[in-house]
Amino acid sequence: MTLGMLGVVIASALAMAWMNGFHDAPNAMSTTIVTKNLPEHTALRIAAVLNGLGAVLGVAFLITVDTTLVSIAGLPAFMENAGPHFGLVLASAVLVSILWNVITWLAGIPSSSWHAIFGGLLGAMVATGHRSVDALAVALFVAPLLLAPVMGMALSFALTHVLASFTSREIGRTRHLRLLQTLSASTVALGHGINNGRLPMGIILVALAAHGGTPIDHVVADGEMRVPLLVMVAVPLFLALGTLAGAKRIIRTLGRRLTDLSTPQGLAAETSTALVLYVVAFGMQVPVSSSQTITSSIAGSAMAVSRRQVNWGLFMRIAAFWVLTPGFCFLAALLGAGLVAPLV
Repeated sequence: MTLGMLGVVIASALAMAWMNGFHDAPNAMSTTIVTKNLPEHTALRIAAVLNGLGAVLGVAFLITVDTTLVSIAGLPAFMENAGPHFGLVLASAVLVSILWNVITWLAGIPSSSWHAIFGGLLGAMVATGHRSVDALAVALFVAPLLLAPVMGMALSFALTHVLASFTSREIGRTRHLRLLQTLSASTVALGHGINNGRLPMGIILVALAAHGGTPIDHVVADGEMRVPLLVMVAVPLFLALGTLAGAKRIIRTLGRRLTDLSTPQGLAAETSTALVLYVVAFGMQVPVSSSQTITSSIAGSAMAVSRRQVNWGLFMRIAAFWVLTPGFCFLAALLGAGLVAPLV
């Protein structure tokens, strides 16, 4: 990979980190803002700090970049033979994911960065002549991303019923629930930073390895990825700054348009999302979409009160965007990389 292409990949990855923080800030704090548990500016500041901290802590989980995106997409073999096209593949995938985040932000729709990057990588690789993809590995990668929303909805539904039984007791009073909701939202923000911060970090590390002529298989040494200090500082900083800006369109979608949340419902949704994030993403070492999980958890908490509380038309529209994410990014990267590849 040339120095110029390396610069493009790193700049794109940092832009993706900022956009991810901006786009996904509602994942942690939309419920606390809508239930008036915290002022919007306070909630976003807390989320920004915890997202950045989570990205730093996420270095410990960066090995999953090698065992998911890298190995599944077949990048080790592709890297050996792609020449200058390897940097194009990485840049195309990242830029397409940013484009998709802009589109979904304009539509006020929460979406998955993992799905976007995955679709973009495959599309760009096909455009530059790569055809070998491990179907079983793809299934193992996609399955948790699809199951997490179902788990979040079921857990939130059950937890809302549990909380309802405490509403007449001391522990169920609003002031206690608000404190617990703040803690659960903070836990989600930290988990989001761990889960999503490793994505731009992993891309930068792979790009650095390609530039230095190091096989991807050797990027992971002694069971861990060796992350340059500058990368460890830059990615969390961009993620935090993006979070601080906050995507208010998506906050309105999750907290007001999808349903009218109460404090117990917000607590149930955030707690369920946190459980899925920490058990599946970190316990099982597989990526999870926090956007999809919190959306489904909010719907589950509303269903526990009444099915009519959920705006099902909007929920199905959001789900349609989830289905479109990998396909759109695949086609966009296929087209973009295909047009640029002859010029590289």
